[in-house]
Amino acid sequence: MEEVRDLIISEGITYSGAAEFDGNKYVPNGVGMMKYANHNESGVFQNGKLNGVAYLNYHDWMNVGVCSNGKINGRGLKV
Repeated sequence: MEEVRDLIISEGITYSGAAEFDGNKYVPNGVGMMKYANHNESGVFQNGKLNGVAYLNYHDWMNVGVCSNGKINGRGLKV
């Protein structure tokens, strides 16, 4: 596992945090932050998707909860 900074995932999406090299590219795997144009996602990533406790910041509101396969599963707090 390595630490990456501002890894380009796709146009307008970057990742900083723990990642693993799968032979072709780095994949988010561990604690990190994914930055999108309209929000940020922080938490534990597994194979590029949030899994576990996560924090989503949409600048006007935020959501803290538990993610499974990249999606908040309904348990959490939106403020």
